[in-house]
Amino acid sequence: MFSSITDFLGDVATDVLDVFGKDSRFGRAGLVLFLGLGVLAGGASLWLLPAPLIESFELSLLAGLVAPILVGMLVAGFGGVKLLDWQFKFNLERFGAAFCVTLALGVTRFAWFMLQVFS
Repeated sequence: MFSSITDFLGDVATDVLDVFGKDSRFGRAGLVLFLGLGVLAGGASLWLLPAPLIESFELSLLAGLVAPILVGMLVAGFGGVKLLDWQFKFNLERFGAAFCVTLALGVTRFAWFMLQVFS
């Protein structure tokens, strides 16, 4: 189960990197910018809420793997539905931006708590 989740997350991350590498208006600098924003947001969330939000290690790891995909899908859907003809357009660039920010935020919080536990 865990290997299939990590394989799926790896495929999504590879696709996001391809989008920012080739046909993004932000380019590779945008990828670094979004990852940096995620790290800053992770630091801010640690400053505001220093305790773990989910006590169970397995649930927090699952939430950390699922959250970037869900947030990316939510943000990609913003402005994607035209109300007159109900056409839905999935914006992969928006998905990638939200995915990178959320993934960096989650990795920052996870790394901080792992450092706290094992030090």
